[in-house]
Amino acid sequence: MKPTTERWFHGSINGAVAERLIKEKGVSGSFLVRNSKTKIGHYVLTVRTKDEPSQDDKVTHIMINHHNNKYDVGAGGEKFNSLAELVEHYKRHPMVVEESGTVINMKYPFNATSITALDIDDRVNELLKKSPHMSGKEGFWEEFEHIQHQECKVLFNRKIGQEDRNMLKNRYKMILPYDYTRVILKKPISFRHNNENHHRQQQYQTSENHCNTSLTPTSTNQSSDSDYINANYIKLVDESTTISPRTKPTPNSKIYIATQGPLPNTVNDFWFMVWQERSDCIVMVTKEIERNKNMCYRYWPTIEQKTVQCGPIEIKILSEVPRKAHGDDYTRREFELRYFASDENNDCLASRRVTQYQYFSWPDQRTPSNPDSILSFLEDINRHPTPRSPLIVHCSAGIGRSGALIVIDMLIDQLKYYGLTYEIDIQRIVKVVRSQRSGLVQTEAQYKFIYLAIQRYIASLKQTRYERGDGGIRPICET
Repeated sequence: MKPTTERWFHGSINGAVAERLIKEKGVSGSFLVRNSKTKIGHYVLTVRTKDEPSQDDKVTHIMINHHNNKYDVGAGGEKFNSLAELVEHYKRHPMVVEESGTVINMKYPFNATSITALDIDDRVNELLKKSPHMSGKEGFWEEFEHIQHQECKVLFNRKIGQEDRNMLKNRYKMILPYDYTRVILKKPISFRHNNENHHRQQQYQTSENHCNTSLTPTSTNQSSDSDYINANYIKLVDESTTISPRTKPTPNSKIYIATQGPLPNTVNDFWFMVWQERSDCIVMVTKEIERNKNMCYRYWPTIEQKTVQCGPIEIKILSEVPRKAHGDDYTRREFELRYFASDENNDCLASRRVTQYQYFSWPDQRTPSNPDSILSFLEDINRHPTPRSPLIVHCSAGIGRSGALIVIDMLIDQLKYYGLTYEIDIQRIVKVVRSQRSGLVQTEAQYKFIYLAIQRYIASLKQTRYERGDGGIRPICET
């Protein structure tokens, strides 16, 4: 049993790991508490301090004794009823290490972000507390601010999206894909010729049939030979992994593509990406218009239109089914995609099925009112076997709502496989996905919503498995 739910308690990490964490990520005055490896049942206080002669930072480890339900830091020292009481006392009253004379000033708790799934309730309760040293803000704010500061240090290039021929393909000029994880469109030589032929054919058909011209792909400002689209591959990997397009994700995790909502001049590129990546599922987490602002261009045909031609690809709508998830609305659409040759015969070379899920109740830069609705939405999406091809996710900018949904889905996949003893580190995962597309999970509210959604999912997992008779601990798939 853990001696405290305080976030500065790091459990069973060893001294070397504690020292590395404090040195790399802490400052003078940072501290944490961990289990002692040499005296079982006792604890160690690890503090980053100043060496008086040199003024260099160093790390000091102090044994915390635990006898008869009392805690102290040395013979004859004051005894406390809990670790939390001891820590609070020495935050107010600096201690002096007898052997070295080092003054220990404990100023900044170095908080752990990794927990087992079973401890999610304790962690959320701790994060909900408002801290005086953070101007009354919750712990969620502190964790999210750390992510924001870390991203400021990221220096990945975004040059391709800044090229003149590509700038008009960006919905927001400041939201650009990292070059090293961007989706590269590998268009065949015939694509431009095919694209222009179909464009002229559609112009004729539209004028004759009075179709909805909003879905007519235009070649104006759309460089058909460009390999650019504002989209990145997103994978769950270890934080230390060097990421490349060939990097494999963590076992039992999907590959995602996070992208912006298509513009009128990027519809063709969007559908070509769907075809190229062999994706059979698109998740759309936005309305087309929100608060009188265009958030996403409608890139699919209506039931009345039946089909729309996007370059060499014809999209035919097969069904459109409104659904509800705990009172929130979403729609599932089924499409058939057909790829046509560019020669005079215009033969259909291949066809595929694609499903699109559009969720309507997630406002821009905010969160849904109920985590259960998103969990039900994802459950519907995940009823199919884990796809081998990327799951395409977009909102408007392709960073806020898209990022939060991707992280929630990643965690659900891991919990399904490893069970409730799985180590969850939401902050780490958000940093990992942000290293692949800038700004994923855009706001503190979205970051907090990830915690609340996973907390709710774990609660339902406990209940389901308790009813099944395994106590809620055993993973679904044994490793």
